[in-house]
Amino acid sequence: MEFHLEMIVKCLTNHKLQKYWKGFEAVSFAFYNKDNVYLYNHPKFKTVGYHPHLLSWSNEFSGDTIILYEDHPTAIVNLELHEEFEDLYAICVHELFHGYQFLMGEERYADELLMITYPLSLENMELRIQERHHLYLSVMAATIEERNHAMYRFIAIRQQREQLLGEYVLNEYLIETLEGPAWYVELNAYAEKSTLPNEEVLHKFSSYLIDELESSANIRRSCYGSGLFICLLLDELRSDWKEEFMKSELSLYAFFKQFVDQVVIPFEEISISKETEDIMQSVKTIREKEFIDFISLEGYHLYIEGDIKSTGFNPMGIIGGDEKCIHKNNLRIQINDAEYFLEKPVISYYTADLRNINKLHLVLDEPPTFNKDSLILNGIGEIKGQYEVKEDGCWLQC
Repeated sequence: MEFHLEMIVKCLTNHKLQKYWKGFEAVSFAFYNKDNVYLYNHPKFKTVGYHPHLLSWSNEFSGDTIILYEDHPTAIVNLELHEEFEDLYAICVHELFHGYQFLMGEERYADELLMITYPLSLENMELRIQERHHLYLSVMAATIEERNHAMYRFIAIRQQREQLLGEYVLNEYLIETLEGPAWYVELNAYAEKSTLPNEEVLHKFSSYLIDELESSANIRRSCYGSGLFICLLLDELRSDWKEEFMKSELSLYAFFKQFVDQVVIPFEEISISKETEDIMQSVKTIREKEFIDFISLEGYHLYIEGDIKSTGFNPMGIIGGDEKCIHKNNLRIQINDAEYFLEKPVISYYTADLRNINKLHLVLDEPPTFNKDSLILNGIGEIKGQYEVKEDGCWLQC
């Protein structure tokens, strides 16, 4: 693994990154495991050559993402999630691009809280599946005529979905805006280092676009794929689009439409297919099963009630329900002015706003330590309040 890291660091120079996107500059970055953090290119820590600044792991380093570490944007990658060199390299390029977006003053962010309440609608699901199919065909088309036909259908169906779901669809565009270009540079980085033919690499990266169940069950993650393919279309329509896009205030989709002839295609009547009905049922079953499986987990069940604030969460790791959701990892909360980091899955219950939690359901590996007016949770900390032990677990009132 150390050999991999040195090879990766040698590849992550600004000169080489600009092969993927003109102007792309690397912020600081770190690879980590459960014990150590290997930090590179950080202005507050001097390093020699390709040697990292070594830190002990802390919960600041969680997930593959971009964080502010010592007030500087830092791309972080979990070594335990990626075994192959090309995967590790490509995901680091992806997260570094988010750092570059930060440096460029990117402000086109989606409302992540709104997306958690994204409604299940058969009409929207049917249109969305068709839309993504036409986007895929427009990139894979053999002729300009075939490309344009698929591209115009893609745009027409999007306009129809905008009328159905309004701000939810507009938020999809903003996720595409942020994640599509990052997925685009990741694809190019992976293709450069992989031994796979380019067609197989594109197929690997197209799954978030064309897998109908996956893209319907995970709306946010599916926007990576649609954003990527819009970037690939832009490569065909205008080779020098990247610099102009970074300076634009338009969403990626709105920016793309500037370079497409305005062709009016009438909306078609929505006919729900049996396949879409089956996908809808599968999505509902998947979500219900997530909650059933959580409640059935072995361990010590703890319920915390009171005024609880969510101060940070991983939008990629949330399963939405009716005024409740499962955070699969990395939920940060505040109780009585104290901060806590919940690395393992937890159900949060809320009214109207995901950030204002009224109850948490945790499953602990071992019972807490019981004090007179508090509980001490191993790996989490001490939470003050009055508790009552019942047959189904412990209830803590904060």
